[in-house]
Amino acid sequence: MPKLNVETSYSKNWTESPDVCIIGTGAAGCVLAYELSEKGKTVVMLERGNHYTVDDIRKIVREEDLSKFWKNRAVFLSRNYSVNIAQGECVGGSTIINYGICFEIPQAVLSYWNVAFGLDIASRDLQDAYNQVREKIGISTLKEEDAGESHKKLQDGCKKLGYSSGWMDKAYDSAKKEKHNAMTAYLEKANPERVKVFANCTADKVVVKNNKVQTIKGFTYNEQTKQSYTVTVNPKIAIISAGPIASSEILLRNKLANSNDQVGKHLSLHPSTSVIAMFDDKINGDEGMAMAYYCDEFSVRKTNKPGFMIESVFVPPSQFSIAIPSFGEKNYEYMKKYNHCAMAGILVHDEPSGTISLNWGDRAVVDYNLSTMDQYKMLDGLKETARIFFRAGARNVITGHIKETVLWNETELRLIEMRGAGMGSLQIQSVHPQGGNRMGNDPSNSVVNPNCRTHEIENLYVCDASVFPTSIGVNPQFTIMAIATIVSKHINEKYF
Repeated sequence: MPKLNVETSYSKNWTESPDVCIIGTGAAGCVLAYELSEKGKTVVMLERGNHYTVDDIRKIVREEDLSKFWKNRAVFLSRNYSVNIAQGECVGGSTIINYGICFEIPQAVLSYWNVAFGLDIASRDLQDAYNQVREKIGISTLKEEDAGESHKKLQDGCKKLGYSSGWMDKAYDSAKKEKHNAMTAYLEKANPERVKVFANCTADKVVVKNNKVQTIKGFTYNEQTKQSYTVTVNPKIAIISAGPIASSEILLRNKLANSNDQVGKHLSLHPSTSVIAMFDDKINGDEGMAMAYYCDEFSVRKTNKPGFMIESVFVPPSQFSIAIPSFGEKNYEYMKKYNHCAMAGILVHDEPSGTISLNWGDRAVVDYNLSTMDQYKMLDGLKETARIFFRAGARNVITGHIKETVLWNETELRLIEMRGAGMGSLQIQSVHPQGGNRMGNDPSNSVVNPNCRTHEIENLYVCDASVFPTSIGVNPQFTIMAIATIVSKHINEKYF
């Protein structure tokens, strides 16, 4: 197997002149690097986070160590503090620490994109790309016996209510009980003579001349010597794949592709909150998987309109204690029932109403509020999740409201509406930011064209979830990788 060609510690300045420079090594960046290098292209990648080998990842079992894989140790708050957006920051991006859940884009969403934004993403082309990714990253449907008892509670309730539901498709090796990621499935299999990764390197400056990217400058810092160094890249093609927030930040800071004032606009977050159900019997949720079962009865997959997904989840004790709306002795009393609990998250298919801009230090800030319609979706999601758990035999249910909200039976579901879903009402998280650099055929209301090339700069592409015109209503990793597969084919056929 090829060995990844990666720099992590620096003692000199570097200058590279590859065919392609990719900023970011997440779901899209890894696919692009592999597919382009397979056709003979030389690729240089700049990654702000560190590189961890598979052995490193396996050894990191203590939860507090996992935070090093996340940007800002998994804390990035919107400007009004109403939602926390967690993003991966390491070689492999969020695919290193997410749960590898893979859903295809719902057909209703794809059709809307094609009609409303003048795209021409053929279902057959996208299906071919999905098939390539599926084979490469090893996707299979989870087996009930591998999932764990806590996830079966969501299954039980859905079956009793007759709700559409099922076991998730996941990039997972059931024999080894190991999740796959984009680094191991793609980047580590790329030809190391054609792909070089500069980790711990922040891509900060993009120089454009004659309507083409001429130079990208990355900045590094050696912690031992306390010296700063630069990585200067002079590519023929530049691709920004740093994720919706960071990609928009790079474009805004360098004043690129934004004469129509569309960079950083139309951000969606898939806002999520949780429901915890307590049962009389021990479930021992920590002995099972982190995520395994879904209910799509109220989602675009079933209704063809934006709604919400319900997904079973179980988290380590420190995260669980935060999800419980209590402190001190009361929180301790709840924690003693940890092994009697099941959990689920509500994933809202939200409107693209958020924005990304720069603060006084030229760093990204996010403005986002749940729209009135999205608040209704969130409340309906909370009620339906509670209903499912009660049908599964839950003794009581605790919602993700900041004010402690405990329900004891279905007749109390109205309390969820009384608590509301406005700002400050719920603990809201996001791990699926989408949008910010909308893809579209009309240069007046989009940042990139249907091939993900910026409308304004000839050799600059943006390829990650930031190009999604809207949120897709399901976990986006699979679709990000499929679109990157299509874009790499386009670049391979168009250039060189």
